[in-house]
Amino acid sequence: MIRKAEIKDLDYIMIVINSGKAFLKSQGLDQWQDGNPNENMIINDIQNKNFYVLEVDNKIISCCAIILDDDPNYSEIYEGKWITNNKYAVIHRFATLKTNRRSGYAIEMINYTKSLIGNDMSIRIDTHIGNIPMQSLVTKCGFKLCGKIYLGHIKDDKHLRLAYEYIKTRD
Repeated sequence: MIRKAEIKDLDYIMIVINSGKAFLKSQGLDQWQDGNPNENMIINDIQNKNFYVLEVDNKIISCCAIILDDDPNYSEIYEGKWITNNKYAVIHRFATLKTNRRSGYAIEMINYTKSLIGNDMSIRIDTHIGNIPMQSLVTKCGFKLCGKIYLGHIKDDKHLRLAYEYIKTRD
């Protein structure tokens, strides 16, 4: 079951987030190794009703922020272009427990996000250049590589991300 997160879920969400941080570190990636995402970010997402959890047998095993609004990080794209200039949603802070990776739950979260957006909308997501599992996931879910963005518009390798977009067409 996927639902909006509540503050009471915070400890379990952080277990999932920390599992994601450990996975990225084990892959030799600096993504999520600077303290973000942190509890304050997640609390803010929950308070803004932008954070979702996927539960199986009353246990949170996957989570992400789904923000139905523009992201300033995506205002400039390099070495490519966005597919559309339409309204879009953004997926951030996406993680699945280590024990549940490659079980289809991440795909379920993305499909849920697709169900939240209107016709002719899109979904944008970014990931570290070295995060091959996430690149594979979003490609499998119909996202197209559009180019590169820099988090906070800081133009260095640490802030460089691959930017993807999924276009929802009329049903």
